Amino acid sequence: MPDDKNKNKPIPPELVDIAFPTLHVRKFTKTPDEVIASHTLEDIFAPRGDNGISVFQHAAINRPEIAGEMLKKDGVTADHVFMQDNNGNTALHYAANRGNEQLARDIIDFNGATSTHLKKKNIREHEAIDVLRDKGHEELAQYLQEKINKLKAVEIASQPAEQTYEPAKSGKPKLRLI
Repeated sequence: MPDDKNKNKPIPPELVDIAFPTLHVRKFTKTPDEVIASHTLEDIFAPRGDNGISVFQHAAINRPEIAGEMLKKDGVTADHVFMQDNNGNTALHYAANRGNEQLARDIIDFNGATSTHLKKKNIREHEAIDVLRDKGHEELAQYLQEKINKLKAVEIASQPAEQTYEPAKSGKPKLRLI
């Protein structure tokens, strides 16, 4: 779960404007792309407040098109994208809950995502796939399951084979891969 170092750090006002559409108190002076480009990864992805939700997660809830743009920022890693809030939810949980299919697909297909990232559980022990199924998004749940299966196969195939030595009948050791 998130640490408390950013808990009381204020969210930059421009990020508030793009992540929380109901809180607009100013006119946009920059496009969302310009706002995203002008802020650090920490501004966008660090957990904030008592609930530990990042600006990216808020955008996943309120402005999925903006969250999709945040995924494209240089330097974004799977650890940023799959950061969990204090309830264990990731942006994928939020996109699944809101039925934001395009954002959910963008997160599922994020370069660097592993099966472990995609299978993170919240405090209720629900994975994003459980949320998708619960909300009736079976096609997207199937897509996620297929992606998890492919990633697991690649992860298993890329692990080095374990080697053991076993004496041969002739007395010379024989290499055996298991």
